[in-house]
Amino acid sequence: MDNPVGAIRYAIRQFRLAPVFTASAVLTLSLGIGGTTAIFTLIHAVMLRSLPVADPERLYRVGDGDNCCVQGGPQDR
Repeated sequence: MDNPVGAIRYAIRQFRLAPVFTASAVLTLSLGIGGTTAIFTLIHAVMLRSLPVADPERLYRVGDGDNCCVQGGPQDR
């Protein structure tokens, strides 16, 4: 890539020559990015965020064995 500006201009020209490919590529990328963002937001809200208590580091896990709680959740920190 000797000339990045020329490469970008060439890519734009190619996108104009194939509008169906361009539209499908943009649609695919937007759905992928949107889906990934939605899933991360859900996981962050459910599993990664701290518990809404005043002193979360003083919480204790009650139960016998490892099957009492979801592994890797906020209670295991």
